[in-house]
Amino acid sequence: MKKTFSAALTLLGTAGLLAATSASAQTVSTKGGLSIASEDGNFAFQLGGRIHFDGYLFSEPEIDGVEVPRASGQSSGTEFRRARLSLSGQAYGWAFKFEEEFAGSDVDERELWIGRSIGPGFLTLGQFKPYRGMDELTSSNELLMMERPSTSASGVYNGRQFQQGVGYLVGRKDGRYTLGASAYTLRNDDSTRNEGVGFAARGTYASPLVDNRGTLHFGGSYSVDNTSQNPANVGVTTRVGFAGRRSNVSSDPLQSGTIGSVAPGESASTLGLELAASIGAFFLQAEHAWQRLGQGAGGSDQDVAAKYVMIAYNFSHLRKAYKADKGVFAALKPSDGGALELTARYDNIENSDSPEAPEATSITVGANYYVNPQLRFMVNLTHGEFDVGAPGARTSAELDQLAVRAQLHF
Repeated sequence: MKKTFSAALTLLGTAGLLAATSASAQTVSTKGGLSIASEDGNFAFQLGGRIHFDGYLFSEPEIDGVEVPRASGQSSGTEFRRARLSLSGQAYGWAFKFEEEFAGSDVDERELWIGRSIGPGFLTLGQFKPYRGMDELTSSNELLMMERPSTSASGVYNGRQFQQGVGYLVGRKDGRYTLGASAYTLRNDDSTRNEGVGFAARGTYASPLVDNRGTLHFGGSYSVDNTSQNPANVGVTTRVGFAGRRSNVSSDPLQSGTIGSVAPGESASTLGLELAASIGAFFLQAEHAWQRLGQGAGGSDQDVAAKYVMIAYNFSHLRKAYKADKGVFAALKPSDGGALELTARYDNIENSDSPEAPEATSITVGANYYVNPQLRFMVNLTHGEFDVGAPGARTSAELDQLAVRAQLHF
């Protein structure tokens, strides 16, 4: 019922806003979505959306080289990974964005904020992504791989991709650096009010290569997430899908993907470094994150290390554009005909201070075919391993996943 009502309300509200505005519209544009601006310039609206339709095929897991049945959550099949509608624009100098996620069993808000330019930067109030991690801040429409690496909300920021709070970002489309800071509660649309709070800051610098052959990016971020004393109210856990989407099965400890947790009332602090380069048809991106999980008086804090490196090459010799105001790279945008891109990624995360010393490693190879700037087909083949146990008594789970996606956005 909530899903049906929310969908109807979103569509009716969007249609009403666009219809009311179009009566005095000066400009109507359909490039990259439907845009309408009022004649006096006080109002502007843009309707957008995305559909990511996925299919998954899992192998049978192996435990120490012996094949075992798949756990209940590792089911091969299809799903709508994302199905979103978004309404963005401005009203009397204030910008806003309202994005609804219809995939899954319920309707959830993703980005939901108001903001405006103040001084050299942009102020955001509401629900958004805190400023931390390059791949984390890259739009899902522009990711090289179908799933994010362990240095993102698919790992060290597990369950904390969108948070409610305030952010301020300095960056220009024609600039070379960004500097952003955000303060927030550990709450999003899917969770109740809690006493958890956090802070995150990120800075980036980009330099054009000699003879304008490409762009070299450097970045760093730091965040602290403080949990509530009541673990049922809010907690922080680092958890990964070690072999792609839905490979971390909570009912099976050996395949749970759980790397570590914060004790009630303690904090998780994370330092991240970024390096990326776009050089002609080649692209390289890498991140390394160091995370400390507080254990309180009952134990020693645990250190988690997460890192990945990924590369890509496209046969159309297109260069990935750099979004200088956000400090991320855009997806390829073929202007005439399609473009084929090959990708590969190595990803590793481990907690050597936990009694079980969990470690997850994955290797993914893939291909992206861009029909046009809005339509893309993707395929990823991932081999993952999840190891637990003290030295000399390690147990290893291995799992493979073939994933495909049809992706359209506007």
